[in-house]
Amino acid sequence: MRRTKEEAEKTRQDILKAAIEVFSEKGFASSTLVDIAKKANVTRGAIYWHFNNKNDLFEALIAENDSKVNQMIENIRAVENSPIVALQLGLTQSLKKLDEDPEYRAIEQLLVKSKFAGEIDFLTQKMSKNDHEGFKIMKEIFEKYKEQCNCTEFNISTAIKVVGAFFYGAMILKLSEQSDSPFYIGDDVEDFVAQFFRGIKQ
Repeated sequence: MRRTKEEAEKTRQDILKAAIEVFSEKGFASSTLVDIAKKANVTRGAIYWHFNNKNDLFEALIAENDSKVNQMIENIRAVENSPIVALQLGLTQSLKKLDEDPEYRAIEQLLVKSKFAGEIDFLTQKMSKNDHEGFKIMKEIFEKYKEQCNCTEFNISTAIKVVGAFFYGAMILKLSEQSDSPFYIGDDVEDFVAQFFRGIKQ
C-alpha cells in the first residue's frame, strides 16, 4: 500500500512538472489536459484522478509555491525575534529563491503572465484573500515596530503598501531581468532589500 501511495505521488508530481512546461510554452489559455498528459507520459484519466480540471491543476501549482513560502517563513520566525528583521529576511529569501529554485521561478512567471493576460480570473477571490492575510500579518509586524521605536508619526497603512509595492516590483524585475539592464539585481539581493529597509526604518 505504501508503494502505491508513493507511485501515486510521483505521478502527481510528474503531472505538475509537465503542466509547468506546457503552460510556459503555450500559455494557460491555449494549453489542454491532453498536452499535459502527453508531456507527463500519462493518460488523461490519470490527470483526472489527481485534479478536477485545468483550473484545479493551475491552482495546485500555486499551492506548491505557497507551501514553500510558508515553510520559509516558519523557519525564519523560529530563529528571528525581531518582526521587522524577519520581514526583511523573508523578502530577501523570496527573491533569492527565484534564482535558486527553477520550478518556483517558473510558477511565479506563469502567475504574473497569466494574471496580466486575464486568464486566471477564477483565482481572483483566492488571491484577494491572500492579499488581506498578508496585509494583516504586516500590520502586526509594523504595530510592534512602531511601539518599539516609539515612532508616533509612522503611518502603518502607508508603510504596508510601500513594502507591498516594493516587493511586487522587485519580483517583476527578477523575473524579467537581463544582465545588460541598468535595473539588473543579480546576486545583490541582500543589499538591494537592505537598502530599502534602511529607508523604511528612517
